[in-house]
Parts: sequence; structure tokens; C-alpha cells
Amino acid sequence: MDHLDRSIVGSDVIVFKVENSGDPFADFANVHAMSYWECVYFTLVTMSTVGYGDVYCQTTLGRFFMVFFILGALVSQSANHVTLSRGRSGYLRQQS
Repeated sequence: MDHLDRSIVGSDVIVFKVENSGDPFADFANVHAMSYWECVYFTLVTMSTVGYGDVYCQTTLGRFFMVFFILGALVSQSANHVTLSRGRSGYLRQQS
């Protein structure tokens, strides 16, 4: 299991726990029941920056977590693009 797989699985579990337990700032009254597979779908769609909007976090803690998850995903994707472009430019230099 590589780094990306671990971050997606870990994020799924966090979203699942936070949303299904309710909002700690409102005495756990704002429970947003989500299945585990909805959390998997949600994190994959969010990480790919598609963001359909059909599934979303409703608790304050869930939304707070997603802000940092999205920032981390953007940094990760940017690093992947840089790595891929460096590899491609090196390959093109070798071919010429």
C-alpha cells in the first residue's frame, strides 16, 4: 500500500467517525449518518478536485478536517505533477 492509498483510507475513516458521531461543539447533536462507502466516494471525489457536491460534511469538525485534507491533496498533486514533468523532460533530453 503506497502513500496515496494510506492517506485515502485514513481520511475515509476520519470522515466516517467524525460525521457519524456528531458535532462535538453542539453536544454531538448534529449527526450526519454516512456509510463507509459514501466516505470513500466523498474523499476520492474531493481529492480528484471534481467535487460533485452530492455528498458533503455537515459537522463543524468534519468541515474543518476537509479544509486540511483538500490543502494536503493539492500539495500532493502539485508534487506529482512536478515529478512527472521532470521525468518527461529528462526522457525527452535522452531521446535527442
